[in-house]
Amino acid sequence: EIRDALGGKWASDLGSTTKNPSLAGEQRVKALELLQVLGPQPPVRMLSDLVTDANADVRAMAVFLLGTLPLADVRKPLTEALGDPSPVVARRACEALIRAGLSTNVKPGKEAKL
Repeated sequence: EIRDALGGKWASDLGSTTKNPSLAGEQRVKALELLQVLGPQPPVRMLSDLVTDANADVRAMAVFLLGTLPLADVRKPLTEALGDPSPVVARRACEALIRAGLSTNVKPGKEAKL
């Protein structure tokens, strides 16, 4: 009902919230969750930009959500997130790559191609 009351401002206000570094990470993560669950889903570009955000919680959520999209669209930002200084973000990137469709069929002694 809040979404209906806000009309067209819903997506733009939540999108602005996700990008606002002066807000708490918790608020920004919640805005991403609301977009994902109630729509419209955050675009790949927004999520890719948030993968390099200063806040680790925001980066972790952006990486998690990228994992719900096709691998062809998200391979680059997820691969880069594997080197994130936060172990939580790096792990989520690994998990997201698998969820997005990266094959886990790697033969012993061979390196996986990302």
